Amino acid sequence: MKMGTITFAAAMLIGLAVSAVELTGWRLNSWAGYQPKAKLEEGKDGSLHLFRAAAQHGAGLDSKVRIKVKAGDTVKLTAKVKGKGTMTVQLRCYDENGKWFGISKNSARTELTEEWKEVTLSMKAEDLRERKTAEIAFQASVGKDGELYMKNARGKVESSEFAGDYKFPRHWTVFAPADPAAKPPLDRIPEKIGGVKGKVVPLDNNMIVMAPFFPEQKLRNTAWLYAVLNAPVEG
Repeated sequence: MKMGTITFAAAMLIGLAVSAVELTGWRLNSWAGYQPKAKLEEGKDGSLHLFRAAAQHGAGLDSKVRIKVKAGDTVKLTAKVKGKGTMTVQLRCYDENGKWFGISKNSARTELTEEWKEVTLSMKAEDLRERKTAEIAFQASVGKDGELYMKNARGKVESSEFAGDYKFPRHWTVFAPADPAAKPPLDRIPEKIGGVKGKVVPLDNNMIVMAPFFPEQKLRNTAWLYAVLNAPVEG
């Protein structure tokens, strides 16, 4: 397939949040790296207790609840947790026929403490090995000798307007301060906009701080940001 080059003059992701889904039916993951199996108990209040994680890679739990997603959606797990070690959350990926085909590369972690705390762990749904993810289920794990208590687990998806898992460029050309009335090109990066030269700025924690570009904060402060994306397909 031919590779296409796209120039962005603006970028905005619009998310649509759906209601949280209660995550139930947790069971021990049977992966060989989690053998011998740890112990899992359920308390009277519905809390889960994962302990005796003596295997080389610790122990993992899988929820039976599946949630429909597409690559690029933000998936969140909220729960009250405590314990020992690090809790890692990943996504079990299923195709449109409900067949499991892998674990997400993306993950989220939290350090466990002796006291209960509520955490929200977020990650992006993604396609794996050219197979499209249609549903996910959560997987939670702890390392060797770790211990996890968890209750009130809920999952939520913030659906992106854009499908896919292609990452936005890390470097952007910023023209600021720019004339609000300027009409620069949208299909290429210009040398100047109204006499203002562009400055290449890297993303910092997926953000660009604009305040340094403007001597003062005022209405109609304007900036143009450009980046080039090499798409794997054209069209």
